[in-house]
Amino acid sequence: MDYKELSRWFWDIAKYILTAIIISTFLGSFQDNTAMLYILSFTTVGALIAAAIFFNKLSNKKQLWKQF
Repeated sequence: MDYKELSRWFWDIAKYILTAIIISTFLGSFQDNTAMLYILSFTTVGALIAAAIFFNKLSNKKQLWKQF
């Protein structure tokens, strides 16, 4: 598995979590702990996006070194 594929995987997981939170908001199934759910989910999504950006940059550096 290369870094570019890993970056895409993290990005996809972040999108799935964000989509699940948006859908659950419209359905209204989490009424007791909504603030905690939002904080936890947005923190997780932020960490996954940061990991995706990190691995994307590693992939670009790896491709740069292959040119030489």
